[in-house]
Amino acid sequence: MRRPKLKRIFAGGLLFGSLMLVYTSITNTLPEDNEVTAGIKGFEKESAKGNIKTKSVENSNKSFLPGSYRVWGFSNDIFLLSVVVGNSSSGHVWDHITIQGWEHLKYEKTSIICCVLYKSGSIQSVNTTSKLRWTLDKNTKMVAKQYVCPNNVDGLKDPPKAVTISGGTKPACHRRHNWYLRPHYAQAHKKEIAVCTKVVSRNTLADDILAWFEVHRRLGVKKVLVYTYDIDPSVGKILQHYKSVGMAELISFRLPQKDQGEQLVEIGPKDIQAWNIEQTLMNDCFVRSNGYKHVVVLDVDEYLIPIKAKTWPELFDKLWKKSPNAAGFSFKVNIHVTSGAVTNTISKFTAGKYTNRTGALAERMKHVIRPDRLPAGGLSTNSFTSGKGYRGFWVSEADATVHHFRSCKTSNDWDKDIDKTCQNPGRFRDMSVANIFAPLENGVMKLKASILNNGHH
Repeated sequence: MRRPKLKRIFAGGLLFGSLMLVYTSITNTLPEDNEVTAGIKGFEKESAKGNIKTKSVENSNKSFLPGSYRVWGFSNDIFLLSVVVGNSSSGHVWDHITIQGWEHLKYEKTSIICCVLYKSGSIQSVNTTSKLRWTLDKNTKMVAKQYVCPNNVDGLKDPPKAVTISGGTKPACHRRHNWYLRPHYAQAHKKEIAVCTKVVSRNTLADDILAWFEVHRRLGVKKVLVYTYDIDPSVGKILQHYKSVGMAELISFRLPQKDQGEQLVEIGPKDIQAWNIEQTLMNDCFVRSNGYKHVVVLDVDEYLIPIKAKTWPELFDKLWKKSPNAAGFSFKVNIHVTSGAVTNTISKFTAGKYTNRTGALAERMKHVIRPDRLPAGGLSTNSFTSGKGYRGFWVSEADATVHHFRSCKTSNDWDKDIDKTCQNPGRFRDMSVANIFAPLENGVMKLKASILNNGHH
């Protein structure tokens, strides 16, 4: 499969994947949602209160802080986003802990330990089995990192309650609650599809979120992991609705900071540092969704539309039946230019209004993967690394493509081919998304009014 330019840019940073821990047989060993043990259920209820009260750790009135936040002793040089407890191999339940964050370049060779507070109140420090680096660049200061540690305690009998890291020549675990993160427990969803959406920020509109969720619900999507940053209140209400019906899992985060609290980078710029920020979100989504049958990477301004199949499950089953050794499949992208003229005045939504598109591009493609067939750290926004014995494939345009609704930002955007460039989208009139959305539009408008005006959903 020919990889696009962006894939080659990050190829060096992803080479570590073949040398690192492979998460295998996860869908066969993680408990299903309805099979979680009583011990874990009790832990989840206690954790929901937001405070820790044990003799081994100082009491604090503060609940755990949302990611990202600083690590004790590292000033503004290491920030953590999340902690996920999962399986490293078949037959081993809750035996490893993966921590997602950003680490300053100068700490690349610094030894890191994991500090684990258990439900029983004890704290243990364990050495990391691996510190995974996504990519390094001379212009990158805060690099996307994953710290993987063994869980040396029976996770079913005494589950981890809070986790952080420590480091240096003589690392030690401190006892300040508000510097620890509460872990997420990965669980098996053997027949389901998870979607990693990356970032929903203030630039995202309420109408666009509604249209995206309803179209993909129609296509068979059951679970969407949404990473939120500085969102508009109306978008927040809509996302809470989809959380309440079980379709969305919301993960809020803060950006790493420079000294004196200055923000390191804003959401939006396309440079190496911004990609490192986004990669930590992808790392988190990958380990959270390791128990799903399929994981799809798709932004909320993109629609993955099957041509012959009616739903995603039908499409994916056909793809894997044809290529049973696939780790994943990549989809080409059609650009619907929203900075141009409206071509369908019947619709009031972006998904229905802009029906002219470019030709299908291999640049910045999106993909669906089998999480148990990728190495640790092997999932990125526009690429993935196949595990040993597996490979990636392109999907034919006759089977499915991604439709990306976005403005045309520069004179050289995308492909220089006259049929594919942003400046000449008019040759292709494509109603694929509009036709799916049209019968849903009235219902979407009523749902919007219910959520935003009355608070009923």
